[in-house]
Amino acid sequence: MEFWSVLDLVFTAQGPSEWAHWPFGPSFVGSWLNMLTKFVFIGFVLALMMYLLRYLFGPGGPMREDPHCESSDEQILEQAVAILRKRMMEGKIESEEFERAKKLLEQ
Repeated sequence: MEFWSVLDLVFTAQGPSEWAHWPFGPSFVGSWLNMLTKFVFIGFVLALMMYLLRYLFGPGGPMREDPHCESSDEQILEQAVAILRKRMMEGKIESEEFERAKKLLEQ
């Protein structure tokens, strides 16, 4: 007896399972109602996965916000003053304009 015929005998001896075609088996097996319910079920699962991913990682989602990336007002003010100081050192603005802009930022 050949090896392949033994494998065929082993795998076909049990017969088809009752779950052989549900929910992700061949689509066009059975009646049209069976086929329609399979597509609806698969569509529902995919829509649920998309909704959960959108909720978790979408705009304002709980998994999207990173507390380490938030800049405080003091950090933003320091960055703006550093830019002004750099522009003054390059000669693009005068010291009076630097002081005026710094006072405006601190308000």
